[in-house]
Amino acid sequence: MASSHRRIRSTILHRTPVSTLPVISQEVITADYHPTLLTGFIPTDSDDSDCADFSPSGVIYSTDKLVLHDSLKDIRDSLLKTQYKDLVTLEDEEKMNINDILKRWYTLSGSSVWIPGMKAHLVVSRVMYLGTNGRSDPLVSFVRVRLFDPDFNELKDVALKFSDKPDGTVTFPYILPVDIPREESRWLGPEDAKIAVNPETPDDPIVIFNMQNSVNRAMYGFYPFRPENKQVLFSIKDEEPRKKEKNWTPFFVPGSPTTVNFVYDLQKLTILKCSIITGICEKEFVSGDDEQNHGIGIFRGGSNLVPFPTSFTDKDVWVGFPKTHMESCGCSGHIYRPYLMVLVRKGDFYYRAFVSTPLDFGIEVRSWESAESTSCQTAKNVLAVNSISNWDLLDDGLDKDYMTITLSEADVVNSVLRVRGIAKFVDNLTMDDGSTTLSTSNKIDECVTTGSKQYCQRYGELH
Repeated sequence: MASSHRRIRSTILHRTPVSTLPVISQEVITADYHPTLLTGFIPTDSDDSDCADFSPSGVIYSTDKLVLHDSLKDIRDSLLKTQYKDLVTLEDEEKMNINDILKRWYTLSGSSVWIPGMKAHLVVSRVMYLGTNGRSDPLVSFVRVRLFDPDFNELKDVALKFSDKPDGTVTFPYILPVDIPREESRWLGPEDAKIAVNPETPDDPIVIFNMQNSVNRAMYGFYPFRPENKQVLFSIKDEEPRKKEKNWTPFFVPGSPTTVNFVYDLQKLTILKCSIITGICEKEFVSGDDEQNHGIGIFRGGSNLVPFPTSFTDKDVWVGFPKTHMESCGCSGHIYRPYLMVLVRKGDFYYRAFVSTPLDFGIEVRSWESAESTSCQTAKNVLAVNSISNWDLLDDGLDKDYMTITLSEADVVNSVLRVRGIAKFVDNLTMDDGSTTLSTSNKIDECVTTGSKQYCQRYGELH
């Protein structure tokens, strides 16, 4: 810059857009989309049915991935200017060069949501400072917040004023000011950060993460654009907290602007309804006997759930990408892949109307051990969808839907890609089986588990 002073572009939430481009830009429309076969399973009334008897299939289309690069040096420099600066420096670093210091830093798990009032994608990611520890045991973690235009060009040095208070302005990119508790002489910080937004309050996103406190590893929400009461601790009413809470999948029910819902258990479908003010959660729906012991199985949390882009008269429909965790299958000790799930609510009843087999969108997944390899012959092989940033229709046609998803590979590469064709596929599903039972859900789980094993065996043969 010609001046020694940094120029700050200014915008105000709800009023002045950062960009005049719509979320579906011309670049999104004209991108190259590649076909992907989508197969999966719908509810059935018979446990004796063969999996192929209730397995619809179709084709969806996706672009190549766009990697969202970030600068570890910029991340470190920004943290050294915050209240966290003493947490991210060790004495031995005084004699180290910057390249060696940066080997102690990682950024991963990017999650995004489209903010209409800003006409921009808001992306959060986890930042880890390892110190002298290994990658699986960082000294402390943070949440980094970045801003992107509709085509995912980063918008830097943009100031956002959301209140008239002294701390009512943020400049992107920045570190989320989470209140991090100190536990056993260590600061652990937020992990697995995801971002979501209620369509009825579309400019007020919530960042959801798990974090260790004095009691357990608990789930938290953080509202970055609220002038006060930003951070909320979630807890389930009348229940002792589990030692470790994580993988809660957020979604929003129409007509409920003061609550957020979570899929608490994907194996034994359990839905929580939580106050965004108090953080108190109630179990709104439990599939089967609430006291029944049910294993974790292969299903894990992944992206947020977003509503179908047009409304149904008799039900609410959401779509998301949880992930499967397959052990000792194919080529790796642990393989993680996203799958498409359609969640339906009819009255007070929730059920999974469709669960797909694993997806990889044609991506050659990066090796866990090397950026130069796509070998799967490693301890882990990880591809996960972290978020659905937007899902919109062009000209109100279901055959012209555009979805933006963020992914992570090997827990180090953050990327984004566009997907088309999911709306038409979901609309063609039979979603009227309101009599779905736990046994039916178990049949879906059985078939998806079989399909997942077949996938990882095939993938292993090729990698």
